[in-house]
Amino acid sequence: MTAGSLTVNFSVAGTAAFATDYTQTGAATFAAASGTVTFAAGNSTAAVTVDPSADSTVESDETVILTATAGSGYNVASPAWQPELSPTTILT
Repeated sequence: MTAGSLTVNFSVAGTAAFATDYTQTGAATFAAASGTVTFAAGNSTAAVTVDPSADSTVESDETVILTATAGSGYNVASPAWQPELSPTTILT
């Protein structure tokens, strides 16, 4: 849980193209290669949702990978899998 708000950096990778193959909600900033998400004061979670965009192009499966990266005020620990959610990164 954070005493004050905390902004966490992440990288964006994968084969899908932002704004063409998917959109996002929840990030404070978001670009093709990086973004940030802000944990509100007193919260221990923050969410970035990736929504696939429908199109008529026949193509193979594509991926979007968000990975927490180093920043001020937190440490990035090992990823953990929570089946009821989605792949999660632990921050300490």
